[in-house]
Amino acid sequence: MKKILAFALAATLAASVFADSVDDVMRKMTGLNAPVTSASTLKMEFLDKNGNVTETRAMRQFGMKDSNNLKKTIFYFDSPASVKGTRVLQVENKGKDDDKWAYEPSLRTTRQIAASSRRSSFVGSDFTYNDMTVRKFEDDTNKMLDENASVTILGKKYNCWKVESTPNKKDVEFTSRIIWVDKETYLPMRIEFYDRKGMFKEWETTGYRFVKGSDGKETYVLRNGAEVRNLRTGHGTRITVTKVEFDNDKSIKQSYFTTNWLNTGKF
Repeated sequence: MKKILAFALAATLAASVFADSVDDVMRKMTGLNAPVTSASTLKMEFLDKNGNVTETRAMRQFGMKDSNNLKKTIFYFDSPASVKGTRVLQVENKGKDDDKWAYEPSLRTTRQIAASSRRSSFVGSDFTYNDMTVRKFEDDTNKMLDENASVTILGKKYNCWKVESTPNKKDVEFTSRIIWVDKETYLPMRIEFYDRKGMFKEWETTGYRFVKGSDGKETYVLRNGAEVRNLRTGHGTRITVTKVEFDNDKSIKQSYFTTNWLNTGKF
């Protein structure tokens, strides 16, 4: 079972920068607290081998936790015309794999995404459906490589734990990952993906900032976005959070997180 990933969801400020073991670090990274509800506007950009933007997509993301702390997430594409109206629903389940569905406007149908298809491209991007989820602690075996590592992203240095994470089941597209976990927030700032041929993909979290929820009760750390680069094709995809609102129940309805809503797409 995997936890739903939302780019606009992250940890509270209660995390300590000290951890007793690699298991402590990874439990906190995979169990970051999230707002009860979230609504965000995202920009997705496709990048060529030289880092130039070749296509820009506008999308929205909505998230909600249920009474069992399980997460549901919707992605809604607003533009360009080639993907406008595309909708993806992810529902976290307890004790089994998450459910995922996608509505494709050209086919006017909603299809469930099989587990075997989740290593494929997320709506034509360099992210996979697996990338759009957070793996549970129990999914991997972890080894501490460096307790005092650092990584620099967009000119800013982050103090990190460097961890090797190996999946316990052969149900993903990678054989291992090297993860730089930020000591302040427990966010994964950089991830290198490896298969039997070597490193094939790299992920970077493009910074974070602290944002207070709409109800004023908690402050969250918000990922500014993420960028993935496919090292074998040279192409990349960048997602940037342009607007976000946490814990405003009036803007989110439970009816959004259903296959019925996927078929209509009406807010």
